[in-house]
Amino acid sequence: MGKRRRIGGTTAVFSVVHAVLLKPLPYPESHELVRISNSSKGHQWVFSVADYLALEEQQTRFESVAVLACWVPAQRASNVPPREVLAKE
Repeated sequence: MGKRRRIGGTTAVFSVVHAVLLKPLPYPESHELVRISNSSKGHQWVFSVADYLALEEQQTRFESVAVLACWVPAQRASNVPPREVLAKE
């Protein structure tokens, strides 16, 4: 029974690794996709809208440029209750 569990576990891990890391992206010419980031000495900064528009306008090497925005939840101290913050319009 233990050997079957190990084989099943190995198969499950491989399935996840294959789906996330090894399987090609579902885009034509996906091997040509690149990621452009704004970083220096291990620090990363977010591209502003102005940065993106300038890059899109001035670049000559890429067929097109797009934006991917990732949301990272903020961490808070466990003894401080969360509060709602609304953006000004």
